[in-house]
Amino acid sequence: MKRLFFILCLSLPVLAFGDKMKEIRYDEMELAKYKHDLKQGIPQKRWEAAEIMGDAGNCKFVPDLITALNDEVPKVRMYVAEALGKLCDNKSRGPLRKVLDDPYPMVRYAVAEALSRLKDPAGLPICVQALRDINTDWRRRARIAEALGILNDPGAITALISVLGDTASAKVREEASYSLGKMGAEAAVPHLCNRLDHTTEDMPLCRIAAATALAQIGDKPGAIPCLAFTLDDPDNEVRNAVSEALRTLIDEDNNVIPIIIELLEPDETRPFAETALDSFFNVKKDIPLLSKVVGSGKRGARLYAIRRLEEVHESSAQFPLVEALEDPDSIVRARAAQGLGKLGFCDPAAVQALLEFVDDSTTMVAKSAIISLGQLGDPRADTTLYRIMKESRKFWEIRIVAAQACGGLPADAIYDQIFLFSRHADWQIRYLACVTMGARLDKRTEKTLEYIAHNDEKEDVKESARTALANLQQKDYKRTYGTTKPK
Repeated sequence: MKRLFFILCLSLPVLAFGDKMKEIRYDEMELAKYKHDLKQGIPQKRWEAAEIMGDAGNCKFVPDLITALNDEVPKVRMYVAEALGKLCDNKSRGPLRKVLDDPYPMVRYAVAEALSRLKDPAGLPICVQALRDINTDWRRRARIAEALGILNDPGAITALISVLGDTASAKVREEASYSLGKMGAEAAVPHLCNRLDHTTEDMPLCRIAAATALAQIGDKPGAIPCLAFTLDDPDNEVRNAVSEALRTLIDEDNNVIPIIIELLEPDETRPFAETALDSFFNVKKDIPLLSKVVGSGKRGARLYAIRRLEEVHESSAQFPLVEALEDPDSIVRARAAQGLGKLGFCDPAAVQALLEFVDDSTTMVAKSAIISLGQLGDPRADTTLYRIMKESRKFWEIRIVAAQACGGLPADAIYDQIFLFSRHADWQIRYLACVTMGARLDKRTEKTLEYIAHNDEKEDVKESARTALANLQQKDYKRTYGTTKPK
């Protein structure tokens, strides 16, 4: 208990001051006691004293620990070497090298690990041997894997890769992954990608380590597809790590985007590819790149690019959307039409393009074009919308959408015409005029609607007027395009 209390007392200053821990003053009596135990105590006292000295982070202990490298008990020598590795004082390099040929493997491994932590390659062959020795304690192998990452010697890469599939210890696999990442080992990329698969690697911490390592290595073509496919990992922490790795790799590098764009097409990867691309386009509004995707990508890519274009709020985004209205795919045409409305710029070319598609053979495209004209509120759309409202051959769904879209046009441009429609002989046109007035939320139409609600000969028209009045009173009306045709 006293030993534990002393460890905690010594570790607190380290946590508080980080790299300044060597400046901390310790109680001289306590220091003298553990120095005494290291020299003259029973074996257990000696290795316990060595462990405490290493954890304390005080390089004043280094000379005493160097002397203890020659202790007669192997376990003491092992703990002494570990302590010197933790303290990372260059004065211990030479003495550690001298005992690399210790007759006991556990001592040799501890010495080699300590040298690796000191970035001394002298212990590399022994570290590699220990790492591959499955009979060695897993804790030692995990620490050696970590130490090899600190050493950063290319000669360790093959050994670290070889233990990525180690069945004896998940901790060894985890530390090997992190070390390969620190070393930037491109040769490890396919092996790390393999460890991302939860059916291959059952430990989430190991999959997190593999994702982190791939981000550090930075082999984008090799890592990004694997990471994207791993965004559906069953573990939330793994998904977060993979997302962060993708953000790190993508950054603002346009050359990576085509790799992600290819993953927009398969259904299973589209949501994750969109998440990864969003992190790029949220920072960099690359309209030329999005325009290129709209014109040449697969359907999933074109739809994604349209969505991003409508969110950039820049007038130059209109032009690729106008071009997309000519797309052979009706879904893409409809989304391009919607995008122009959401973008909100009334460029003459955009308005004219939408007017050309209000009669598209695909209802979805026609509706989208009409709705966008109403959102843009350009008075040049009035004649076309009036025509659609009056055409009895048109689907009712299209006509009512046109009536609602008229409500988005300037009042001065439509009021007279809608007033005339409200007195039209065709009850359906009177009905649609009420829809337009309700969509406008304009108090100037209130008396007209009240008159229709009480006096029109058709009950459906009266109901349409009452609905419009309710919208005017509530002032929270939201257009719902495509209501059912009244009987």
